[in-house]
Order: sequence, then C-alpha cells, then structure tokens
Amino acid sequence: MRSQTRVARFDELTDDDISAWRDLAARTAEPNVFFEPEVLLPAVRHLARPGAVRLAVVSDADGRWLACAPVKREMAWGRLRLPCLTVWTHDFSGLEVPLVDADAPGPALRALLRMLRRPLGGVFAAFTQLPGDGVVRRSLDELTGGSAIEVARYERAAMRRRPTFTYMDGMTGKRRHDLARRRRRLEERHDEVAVVDMSADPAALETFLALEASGWKGREGTALLSNPAHAAFFREACTALQDAGRLHLLALVVDGRPVAMKCNGLAGRRLFGFKQAFDEDLAAMSPGRLLDVDQMRALHDRDDVDLLDTIGSAENDTLNVTWPDRLTMTTVLVPSRGPIGWIAGRTLRRLLSGGTPAGEPVATDAPLATGVAGG
Repeated sequence: MRSQTRVARFDELTDDDISAWRDLAARTAEPNVFFEPEVLLPAVRHLARPGAVRLAVVSDADGRWLACAPVKREMAWGRLRLPCLTVWTHDFSGLEVPLVDADAPGPALRALLRMLRRPLGGVFAAFTQLPGDGVVRRSLDELTGGSAIEVARYERAAMRRRPTFTYMDGMTGKRRHDLARRRRRLEERHDEVAVVDMSADPAALETFLALEASGWKGREGTALLSNPAHAAFFREACTALQDAGRLHLLALVVDGRPVAMKCNGLAGRRLFGFKQAFDEDLAAMSPGRLLDVDQMRALHDRDDVDLLDTIGSAENDTLNVTWPDRLTMTTVLVPSRGPIGWIAGRTLRRLLSGGTPAGEPVATDAPLATGVAGG
C-alpha cells in the first residue's frame, strides 16, 4: 500500500480534509469519539496552546485517509526527562487510540509510526490509554518487533451488552436491595419520578452545566462553568455530537426537574462516558447511582451499542462496584528510530526491570489521564 504522510495544523484543514477525517472515523478499527472532529476540533481550540497540537495524517494516493492522531512534542513526559512526541491527551479525554483504517490496520499504523518515530520528534513516541486487547495495541507489538514498552496497565469500569439483563448480578445483594430501597423512597416522596432522554433537547446542555455547577464542583472551582475554556469546549463538542445524532444525554427527572444527568458520546457501536452531575440536595437518595441503573436498561434496549466505556479512573470505587465489566488500558512508549532511540529503549527497560540505582525513582510514572466521567 502506497501512502502519504503529513503533520497538519488544525487551522489549515480544509472541508475536504474534515470530510475525509469523518470517513475514516466511520470505518476505523477502534472507535474513539475523542479523536473525531466533533470532539477533537473544539478540544484543540479551547484546551491546547495555539499551534502546539498538530494532526498526523496518513492518506493514500487518492487522498483517502488511512490513519490520524493528534500529536504534541513534549520536552518531558511525566518524570521521564527526555523529549517525546506524544499522542495528545487532555483532562476531558479518556482514550488516545489513533483512528486507523479497519481494512488495513497494519500498513496504516506502520506509516503513522514511521512518522511518529522520527528522531527529531523525540526519543519516544508516547501512546496513553490504549485498550490492552485492541487492534492498535497488538499491531504496535508486531510492527515494532517487540520494542514497544508498556509502562502502565490498569482496568476501568465498562458494560458489554448481553442477551439478557444480567448487569447487576455481580453486585452484592445488599447493594441491589439498597438501590431499590432508595428508588422507592424517591418515588414515595415525590409526585413524579421519570427517566428522560434529553439527547435532542437544545436546552439540555445548559441544564447540565447548571446542575454540575450547583454542587461541590462549583464550590471547589472544578465545574465546567468555573473555567470559560472548559465550558466552551463542552458546549461545542456536545452540540456537534448532538447535531450528528450521537449525543446520549439521559436525566433522572423529579417533579419536572433533572436531579441527575449523564452525558455520553457515541462512536461506532461504542458509547463513551463524558460527564455526569447530580443534585446534592437529594444525595441521600443517590440519584446518580439510580441513573446508572437506568442507563444500563436504556443501553440494553438499544441495538446500536455493544459497549459502554465509562472512561472512569481505576480508583473510582463507585463506578467499579456499579458497572459489571472491565476494560484493560495500557500506556506504551515506542523508542524513536536510530541509535539514540535504541539506547533510550534499552535504558528504560532496565529501569522497569528493577535496575534503578538505590534511592532513585523510576522515571516512567507519568500520570494517566483517566477522564472525568467518574466525577
């Protein structure tokens, strides 16, 4: 397969580029809503330093895109004090797997890797939050001849669609009973309790922002509305997904007022957690946890979704006890080509195997970006 590669500024992308990008997203080997134009373009506009993030693109001779990923050069990666070319992530991303043509993932990823591993880019090419059993992760090992170095591995909560509704079977009987009791109390104390799909409601995004800001995130300054750039990103990305029919916004409504909301994005046959919020005045009823169960039922009834990825952190105990399945995520460094990359890879492997001098920390514990959906 003959291919062409380029690293483009986002403000240089044409309408034809965006169309080719969307076409690639529709046939990618591993769906990733965070790297589709609806979400990535607002992220670059509002969350990145101007000009710092570029889009690495592989295309064929006819201009058809075969692979792409946002990239950023870092002078240090975590405590690894060496320049790296990273597949870009940010606080609201939860998956950094490149979009790669499902019909030819190996050749497409090979061309992308060739570009990312240029010595001038950095000592390593860094891939954060790659599914451990995915096509891209397996291809990295094959294409690099084993030189790809896994520096982190963890599991996060998920839900795979099943033939029957057995998603709560893994919960303890005490927890299932407690959730049922809280729902009964909520229904007994209020005239109307309903689950409402607000995905197409143009006012729903502002309702969500206000609900989130009304709680502890608003008080601590971490709500989306606390930061104009974060709020602008959320509005633009969710509006774009809404216009494309790929926003999933579910609400638990009590007496006509949303008391818990979950905002997710659809890519391929996968739903990705994004943000959630609940009314703290009803915290004793656990409206957020009740809405989790409602979302399980909503997804079970859909025939266009096979998997929900919560994008929660490995330490989020609330998500871990609620959602029945797990996704293994990995972080991988691929040494650059040439002698410097070879030496750096060999040194890093020695450190990871326990060869670090006494009293000196291993310089590879870069923090994992684990999204904010669990918040």
